[in-house]
Amino acid sequence: MFENLTNQFENLESDKNYWFIRTMKGRNFAPFLNNSFIGINWNYVTATNLRELNEREIKNIIAANERDSRGNLYDPVSTRGKTKITSIYNKLIRFKELKAGDMVVIPSSSSNLLAFGVITDDEIFNNFDDDVCDFHKRRHVHWITSKHLEELDSIFYKMIFSLHAISNINSYSSYIDKIVSSVFVKDDKSHLILNVRQEGDINYDSLNGVLQNVRSLTELINDSFHFQEDLSNNSVKLNIQSPGTIEFIYNTGRSLLLASIFLTMPLLTSCSNTSSAQDIIDEKNENVQIVIDTIDRDDRFSPAEKDTLKDFGTIHIDTIAMTKKNMKEIDSIVSNN
Repeated sequence: MFENLTNQFENLESDKNYWFIRTMKGRNFAPFLNNSFIGINWNYVTATNLRELNEREIKNIIAANERDSRGNLYDPVSTRGKTKITSIYNKLIRFKELKAGDMVVIPSSSSNLLAFGVITDDEIFNNFDDDVCDFHKRRHVHWITSKHLEELDSIFYKMIFSLHAISNINSYSSYIDKIVSSVFVKDDKSHLILNVRQEGDINYDSLNGVLQNVRSLTELINDSFHFQEDLSNNSVKLNIQSPGTIEFIYNTGRSLLLASIFLTMPLLTSCSNTSSAQDIIDEKNENVQIVIDTIDRDDRFSPAEKDTLKDFGTIHIDTIAMTKKNMKEIDSIVSNN
């Protein structure tokens, strides 16, 4: 049971690349985002040219068309000319060689907003038929989410200073992964991201409660489902900048993946030590029903697997609800982007 569990969650390929694509100071940000593509300049080199011509032929086209700020063609023999022509050629080839599954990030005007998406095609194409963007050479993109720069890790401030039309940003991959997905598998490790939205100081006991209860919940799952995972060699990354993230990373991590199912459920957490016994019982019963209904709607699992998940959720509803309560206290969620 649950042998193929990791395949039921998003798997991020470890060999994909990450790219930062400029938008002409934000001018093309909305056209790219609203029409599900990215593009690159230098229209005098077509997609067909890039597919069919060799390096020398493409560079000859660039030399015959590219002009400096004074309107003069670059001398392909001079060092300055060679450098400029080679720089344009390299950018175009990079754009052509983007692969389906590669991640792309584009900035708005002043880079206040960043959009994150994934390339969905396998080949560069030309579009001469619309006027939404001046760039004819394009790639199809599925946009996943957009984030204000102030919401992100401070490392992104460094990324936006790249002035190239297209830049490799593989060094930012671990930061981008947890923006585009909150539960995923990569390099045989499972990741669970809690997005902490609280601003200002975070209560230590509430934060510690989240860490301890997620650990307790995964231990219960590991034992109950006989996963036999070594939970002593896992890690957590805290980036609590108010707002920020808590990232749990488990080797293999089937226990963490199942825990994520319960932690995304909209459980009730209003009762406290001062609540009446009847209110506590009522809330517990409602939460059990939420668990049952949520699992029944989840089509990733077989009927037998659903039954075991519902039994586990019913038996351990107190631990699950307490974890959700601690998450609420620091205003953290497992985002669905």
